[in-house]
Amino acid sequence: MRRLGPVAREVLASGAIGVFVASLLLAIGAHVIHVAPAPEHSVPGAGPSVGLRALLGAGDGQAYAAIAQDPTLARPSALASKPEFAYRAQRPLFGEAGWLVSLGDPDLVPFALGALDALAAGLAVIALGALLARAGIPPRYALGVFAIPGAIGIVWGMTPELLELAFITAGVLAWTAKPKVAFAVAAFTLAALTRESMLLVPLTLIVVALRSSRSLVTLHRLRPLVIPFVAYAAWITVVRFRVGYWPFAARANRLTFIPFSGLEHAIQHSSDRWTALAWIVIGLLVVASALGWGKRDEWYAIVVSFLVLAPFLGSDVWRRPADFGRVLLPVSAYSAALVLDAWWERRHPARPAPAARYAPPVPAASPLH
Repeated sequence: MRRLGPVAREVLASGAIGVFVASLLLAIGAHVIHVAPAPEHSVPGAGPSVGLRALLGAGDGQAYAAIAQDPTLARPSALASKPEFAYRAQRPLFGEAGWLVSLGDPDLVPFALGALDALAAGLAVIALGALLARAGIPPRYALGVFAIPGAIGIVWGMTPELLELAFITAGVLAWTAKPKVAFAVAAFTLAALTRESMLLVPLTLIVVALRSSRSLVTLHRLRPLVIPFVAYAAWITVVRFRVGYWPFAARANRLTFIPFSGLEHAIQHSSDRWTALAWIVIGLLVVASALGWGKRDEWYAIVVSFLVLAPFLGSDVWRRPADFGRVLLPVSAYSAALVLDAWWERRHPARPAPAARYAPPVPAASPLH
């Protein structure tokens, strides 16, 4: 068996630390948070709870728990309404994985989702660490993902945003380095079934490729990127027949056709408006730095594509940093990576990438690309 190189060991070690940090956060949250289930996610008969059940009852995690307890979508009444269930069911992967890990035992679902949550954090750190390592930046900087607004809320809420970040990062790395098309397409498909907005990533890669060339060779290479869209369309068709509603029926307060109207409403009515505004200003500064200093590559284009989506997010999304931090996690993560890449290059203009430092005969890896 081929031994792992030093860079790979650093990446995996960072991922292991990520799992530990997420597990510690879960333990702290399970100890201090005692809540009743949110009304919009309430499961019949559920009451105030403690521990991991309390974390699930605090928000969207309970929706994934409902899917984990009903993997065939036979009981859409598990949530407050069928349209709400259809909206959540369009994101099946995390809940279905929870069903597998829990071995179908409803009592084990909170522990299964907690374990998946910690694993997802580790995978996100590994994927971001691999991205940074390609630029010659120590992979341990990927642990900064826990400082992103919403990251702790993702862990405490037992929701899959860190998992989808891991999928799309691994997919773009596989698509752009030494192309591993099957792996990349599989990662993008899993990301789309984790959260539908992740379809922006393969769409962005298609647009970037077509802007540089529209030859038959390019079109042929891009065809596999259609698979995530087909998989998502097939799944929501299943949801429509099983639940009786399309996922889009519960769009209220999550998307708006009037740009920035959701943000304006949230600022006017949210009890966390000042905290939200502070994080929005910080985020804008980081994003502006990324757009000004970052390399014009696929990661840059992904940031731009999610920024195009941001003005159309509804008031429910902009209500708290934990909410918009989850939805816009790729913007935060990749903007920070672009800024870090630019800063590192200025601080270490002649510094080789890790592969070159540890194994001189191997050519240095390319920067964020």
